[in-house]
Amino acid sequence: MNENENIEKKRGGISIKKWLRQLNEFGITELDFQARKKKLLEKPGNWSDSDVIWSLFNEVVVRTQDSHHRKMIYYSMALFLNDEGRDPIVSLRESARIELQIHERHGITHVGVSATSDSCEACKQLEKKTFSIVEALENNPLPCKECTHLLDKKSQRGFCRCSYIGLVEGMMSHNVL
Repeated sequence: MNENENIEKKRGGISIKKWLRQLNEFGITELDFQARKKKLLEKPGNWSDSDVIWSLFNEVVVRTQDSHHRKMIYYSMALFLNDEGRDPIVSLRESARIELQIHERHGITHVGVSATSDSCEACKQLEKKTFSIVEALENNPLPCKECTHLLDKKSQRGFCRCSYIGLVEGMMSHNVL
């Protein structure tokens, strides 16, 4: 099997090519993938293409200085973990934490939760609440721990797609946590 066929194959239910396209949005190329794979294969262990993808995600998140890009990389990492059948909660939580920090840097002191039209009931209940940035950073309401939304048929756990929205004085709800 040549290298292109190897990249095209699905391993563990994930499409390596799909994740290479995603990493390309963060500046990682197929050549970077091949070089990392070669480097990992020189080390002891049973390295998979998924390990290479994960290693590249970790590299790009560390070197990225822009907060919005870091937030999006962590969200992509959560999607990757979900695609692999692994728990994405830590990556989702980090993405939400960075989102709060962005709001805070812009002078926002309170946030609300924005759910999607097809969110689960637990997420819709969160949408009715307001949090101070400090409370949200301490209590981590997002990702919603009770979320039951499944991204696809193979998903084994809920994947919260809610996000924080900055609130300005006069827009805050009476349901402050």
